[in-house]
Amino acid sequence: MNSLIKYLFILFIKFSLIGCASTIPFSTDSSLDTPIYIPPNIDYKYNKIPNKLNLIFLRNEQRENLNEVIEGFIDNYFSKTSLHQPQVEVLIIDPENINKITCKNLVRNYEYSIIIDKNNINTINKKECLKQIHKPKSLLISLYTKDKDNRGSFRQILFDSEDDMSELLLHARNSQSKSAILFENQKFENDNSLANLWTKLGGKIKEKIILNESRSYEDLIAKSLLLSESMKRKQSLSYLTGLKLEFTPRKREDIDSIILHTDIEKGKAINPAIAYNYAEDLNVYFLNTKKLNYKFNINKKDFEKITLIDFPINLMGSNTFNSRGSMYAIGYDAYELYLLLNNPSTKNKYTYSGLSGQFLISRKEIIKRKGIIAKIENGDFKRIGGY
Repeated sequence: MNSLIKYLFILFIKFSLIGCASTIPFSTDSSLDTPIYIPPNIDYKYNKIPNKLNLIFLRNEQRENLNEVIEGFIDNYFSKTSLHQPQVEVLIIDPENINKITCKNLVRNYEYSIIIDKNNINTINKKECLKQIHKPKSLLISLYTKDKDNRGSFRQILFDSEDDMSELLLHARNSQSKSAILFENQKFENDNSLANLWTKLGGKIKEKIILNESRSYEDLIAKSLLLSESMKRKQSLSYLTGLKLEFTPRKREDIDSIILHTDIEKGKAINPAIAYNYAEDLNVYFLNTKKLNYKFNINKKDFEKITLIDFPINLMGSNTFNSRGSMYAIGYDAYELYLLLNNPSTKNKYTYSGLSGQFLISRKEIIKRKGIIAKIENGDFKRIGGY
C-alpha cells in the first residue's frame, strides 16, 4: 500500500511541474545497505522541524533530471517514519520570466525553503528572486556554477566541477604524478583552467590534445606518446642493416600520467587505446564533464586502472541504487541536510556521508562537500580517497 501511495505521489508531481504542486503528507520506510552511504546515527527532534517546507527549483531549461531530484527527495522523506513530517510544496520558478512580487507570493506561507538552483546564468533578476523567496536559514543548493554572489544569509552547497577537479589533481600530485598529457573535449580548446591548476600544484602539462571524433583514438594516443617516431627509427635501422628486427615500440619517457577531461563515452573508448599503445604503466586520471547527467551503468572494466572522482551513488557495489543517478542523490541528500540543519544536536558541527558526497557542517553552518576518489581494479571500484 505504501509503495502505491509513493508511486501516485511521484506521478502527481510529474504532472504538476508548472509552477506549483500540491501539499501531501506521506509515510513509509526504506532500507540502505551500502558502506559508502552512512545514514546519520542521531535522534532527530521532530518538534524542531518546520511544519511547512518549499522545495523550489530555479531553472530556465529543459526538465531533464528534475523528476529524479524530486524522487530522491521523496524517497528519503518516506524513510523517516518516526518523524513528524512537514507539508511539502514543490515549486518551479524561472527567475528570468517572473517578477519579484510573484516570487515572494509563491512562498509566503512556508517556514523553510530548499532551493535547487539549476539556472546557470547569474543575473539581477535571479538575485532579486532569491531575495524574495528567502526564508530564515534556507538551504540553497547550487548546481553547475560557483555562485557565491547569491549566498547572502543562505546556507549554500556548491556542486562545482572545479572543486572535484582540484581534489583529484591534488591526489594525483600527492601520488607523485607530475608530467602529464592532457586530453580534453573540443569546448575546452581555449580554456586552460585545468592546465593552470595542474601547474599551480607543481605539475607540468607536456601536451594538450583536443579530442576530435573524426580521428582514431588509437592513432591519437600513439602520436601523443611518440610511438610513431619509435616505429620510424626501427624502420630506418632495419633498412640500413638489411635485417628484420624484433621490435617493441617505446613510448616517450618525459611523462608519467594521462589526464582525461571528457565524458564517459569518450573515456570508455580512450582507455583501451592507452593499453593498446604500451602505456599501461602510466597513471590515468578521469574527470567527467557530465557528472550531473549520467548513471555509471557501463562495464567498469572499460575503465580498468583509471582513477576518478565521483558521487558515492555512482561508485556503490550494492544493488540498492543501481538504477539511480547523481540528480536522485542530490534530492535525497537535500532532505537529509534539511533535517540535520534543523536538529539541535547537529548545530555545532557534523559530518554526513551521503549519496552525493560527504558534507561537513561547521559551527557557523557553512557546508563543505567532498566527492569520493576511486580507482577501478579488476572490474570494481577501490576507494582510495575523498573521505
